[in-house]
Amino acid sequence: MKVLQIVGYKNTGKTTLMIEFLEVLKSRGKKVCAIKHHHIDFELHTTDSERFLEYADDVILNTPSVSYHSTRDVVTLAQQVEAAEKRDVDIVLIEGYKNESYEKVLLTTPLIETKTHRDDLEVVNCVKAFDLNTELDDAIDWFKEWSK
Repeated sequence: MKVLQIVGYKNTGKTTLMIEFLEVLKSRGKKVCAIKHHHIDFELHTTDSERFLEYADDVILNTPSVSYHSTRDVVTLAQQVEAAEKRDVDIVLIEGYKNESYEKVLLTTPLIETKTHRDDLEVVNCVKAFDLNTELDDAIDWFKEWSK
């Protein structure tokens, strides 16, 4: 199983690139796990779900096409990747978690004024960096090779 993180500052195109990479993998029939790091809590906006979450530590929501599991336990990224591996996922794509040690693609634009070079960003295990304003096609081509 391969694992790749997409990291960068806000508005650098992380979600755009995640979707592009997911489309490549879907077209190849790959089983993929997508993980997104969110800095704030979110709420499910359905009346029953909100009521369940008031009292239950775990809530599983089932629809005809998808299941969603919400837990109050803090689950580490490593635990999530391990769970994906147990489900025989081919590739895990992660948006965020820049301080984790998995291979990373770094998106470099726009950079904060004081951070003008990718080495200044202190990102570990960066295998490639792209500016999606000018290198989206290059990023997709690179990913097609990386994900084989």
